[in-house]
Amino acid sequence: MDPQHTGDLMKHLEKQNELLKEAQKTMSHELQKLMVEEEMMMHKLCELMVTHRKNKKEMKKTQNLLEGKETVEASVTIEAQRPPILYQYRRKKSKAQQETFCL
Repeated sequence: MDPQHTGDLMKHLEKQNELLKEAQKTMSHELQKLMVEEEMMMHKLCELMVTHRKNKKEMKKTQNLLEGKETVEASVTIEAQRPPILYQYRRKKSKAQQETFCL
């Protein structure tokens, strides 16, 4: 190697090194974004598959009902749709408390 060109070669290699580091950083960032996107898409796919499976079961039940292979009691379906009943317990006021309000 000629000592005259060594400096130019060194500058060129340093510039190439900087460019390669920048490319690596950019590619790593892009890879990270793609991995996050893939994870989000997998979650969406899973949700879609669960929904599809539920719809498929409901469709099968409906077909069986229409064909007369299966019967369902009306009270069972109504109970499933009704919201739960909530009870609250309230203590009765003692006579002493009732009398203080009357004064």
